[in-house]
Amino acid sequence: MKLKVLIVEDESIVAMDIASVLEELGHEVCGTAYSGEEALRIAEATFPDVILMDVGLKGEADGITIANQLKQKFRAAIIFLTGYINNETKSRMQSVEPLGVLSKPIDDRAIKEILEKYNQEDKLKK
Repeated sequence: MKLKVLIVEDESIVAMDIASVLEELGHEVCGTAYSGEEALRIAEATFPDVILMDVGLKGEADGITIANQLKQKFRAAIIFLTGYINNETKSRMQSVEPLGVLSKPIDDRAIKEILEKYNQEDKLKK
């Protein structure tokens, strides 16, 4: 199943690499946001199925706060991207009930596995 994926990552090279992997897997990248505010605007226009969210976004709200807003408003599955996790961050991420957490640097196979898991769970729900 082809998924609409929103990438929220403030490092443009990382975002481009992820977009390339997603497109190779046959998914549609419906947007790339570099801030939480931009992510909210793009999601409003595109209604993504899955959001790949950098935890350490710059700006007033971090990735976990934005992910929580996006999940509630659009019911999109969240996959967190992070380079470092401490106990507080881990607890906050778990409260969003993400589909998964990927450590940076991102492993292409890990993205594929998580999206396949999402597709299987989505089929079971239907």
